[in-house]
Amino acid sequence: MNIDCVICFQKQALRALKDSNDMKLKEKVLRNVMKMLLNEDWTKTPPELAGNVYKIVKDISGIEDPYKELKWKSNEIILGMYDELKDKCLNTPDPIQHALKLSVAGNIMDIGAADAFDVHATIDKVVNAEFTHDFSKKLKMDLEKATSILYFADNSGEIVFDKLLLELILKKYPNKKITFIVKAGPIINDATMEDIEQISLRDLPTEIKFKKIGNVLYSDSPARHSKEVENWITNHDMVIAKGQGNYEGFSAYKPLKKIFFLLMAKCPVVARDLGVEQQSFIIFN
Repeated sequence: MNIDCVICFQKQALRALKDSNDMKLKEKVLRNVMKMLLNEDWTKTPPELAGNVYKIVKDISGIEDPYKELKWKSNEIILGMYDELKDKCLNTPDPIQHALKLSVAGNIMDIGAADAFDVHATIDKVVNAEFTHDFSKKLKMDLEKATSILYFADNSGEIVFDKLLLELILKKYPNKKITFIVKAGPIINDATMEDIEQISLRDLPTEIKFKKIGNVLYSDSPARHSKEVENWITNHDMVIAKGQGNYEGFSAYKPLKKIFFLLMAKCPVVARDLGVEQQSFIIFN
């Protein structure tokens, strides 16, 4: 948690209600978010407190999933590009490397970090970019040796890029065992089991285990910092964690070299922690 996150949480709460014209409702939500932030422990990670923010939004507004329609559309947009993106990957000298870059580009689709994004422009930029931190060579070396992969997804839309990356990994290494993690329920535009069904992730040519991690709204599923999730990490040969939330949430595990973080550093707090400029592309280990 960083002092800058306090302002960001308030903005996120209002952004979730941007389609409402009820100013009294927005005021009530904002006051309750500020009250929660005053009383909470600021040594927690940002994802933990974000769960509290969206619980307040849901409890007061009655809106279970403010971004439901946007999430569905995001998946459909990238699914419409899937065959073209796959062909481009296959026509490069290193299809997995190209798919890794596309997977990082997909991390722009983050409503928690921005009101809007241009995924096409980001793809064009990322495929030719020098990554500020680039551990892709080590990632591919570990991938070759690994039997089991634990993959933490991030956002809707972005999850389609993850599907493409996994498809190309399985094309080269068909016997990998994959466990794929999504959120237990809606928070911001994070991917859930609904996204898995929409994008037909189960159709990949292997048996994938699917697990869910929770938040304040869905406390029946383990949190990132729980012993159960720690055991998932320990029991897999390598871990891929997408996005800023997973980077923040797994900060305690950063010395554990089996975790590879794939993200765009959209937030100034995350950028400072990584020692990079904002909007930098990152494959970090």
